[in-house]
Amino acid sequence: CLTTDVEFGHCVFRALLLLLASITRFGVPVDGRTYTRQAFVETVFADSGFKITAADVTRYIALEANIQAQITGRLRDEFLDWSPADFLMMQSTQSLVSKQLSELNRLYAAEEIQRAEVQLIRESTSWKITAPLRRLSQALRGRITSTECPD
Repeated sequence: CLTTDVEFGHCVFRALLLLLASITRFGVPVDGRTYTRQAFVETVFADSGFKITAADVTRYIALEANIQAQITGRLRDEFLDWSPADFLMMQSTQSLVSKQLSELNRLYAAEEIQRAEVQLIRESTSWKITAPLRRLSQALRGRITSTECPD
């Protein structure tokens, strides 16, 4: 039960915290700028025509911590760090998928190159000439039986 009035700024701040908690990825701004959580909040306030100061943010987060502690029964201190310096994830889903596909293609190409190199080695004259020596070496080490025949 709140016994005092709640500032409009706190309501906006709280809404922004909820927004930040629910969005997994923000679109990349046209200017390419990256935002911290605090810079995002300050920009939203400024673009909305409201001024927010560091003292306001401190007051809002303290009030929010008190509210959350009362609601959840957890310690107030657990809610004081809202990670203001953390950068927002700004990447489109399409670019994320494209990067993952590129990485998979790169790995697949590397694997194919390795397979081709191994195939070239196995087809080489020196590999064929040394096959009896490899079989003898493995037999002496007890790694093969008389019915097995390695490459």
